[in-house]
Amino acid sequence: MNGNIGKEKNLDNPGNSDNDKSKAKTKAIEKQINVLVITIIVITIILFGSMFVLKKVHYANNHFNFHGFNYTIESYPVKTGKPILIYHTKFTLKPKNKNAVIYNLYLHNDPRQIEHFETNDTFKFTRLVYLGFQPDLKCKGMSLPAIEVSQLLGAMNLKAEGAILYNSTIPNRGVTITNCSTTNSTVIQLFMSKQNQTAVTTSKNDRCINLEFKDCDDMIPVSEA
Repeated sequence: MNGNIGKEKNLDNPGNSDNDKSKAKTKAIEKQINVLVITIIVITIILFGSMFVLKKVHYANNHFNFHGFNYTIESYPVKTGKPILIYHTKFTLKPKNKNAVIYNLYLHNDPRQIEHFETNDTFKFTRLVYLGFQPDLKCKGMSLPAIEVSQLLGAMNLKAEGAILYNSTIPNRGVTITNCSTTNSTVIQLFMSKQNQTAVTTSKNDRCINLEFKDCDDMIPVSEA
């Protein structure tokens, strides 16, 4: 009888061993799955964290605040050469007898680099503003300052009209000849400086605004100052 019992016990042992192996294998698989899940979670957090940081860095590199205005640096690709960078900001204008408007200002120069052209002088704008150019001026992109200033004046409900500052041998083709000495209207005078300086100043009165530049490279920056 005792021998039979011993044999029955011996017969049960292989089954228990198989169950233990199966449980150990299951635990090992569960452990691998847990490790895999944790790894996926960590990688996902790192990816999202990297994307968030890169987005913040990209935003910081393309946005800045200067004198209370928020600027966005916009990049426009060209066929050859480096992309064109435009410095874009917007602000509210409240022209006389008109509703407030949001004006978008686009600069071709970093405002932080042309700050030294700015002036503390006070300007007075009449309803008609003349944009006066030196008649013999030969600079590439001469029309760009006139376009930018005209758009800003138009948003202020002012009328801008092109002019040349004095008569010359160059045909004016019907363009008005005027300067600060010959009109009571506001005149923005754009001319090459005889003192080899680039500056924004007033002369004669507060309706006379001088945008003078030492060379053609400073023409657009001084008009945007």
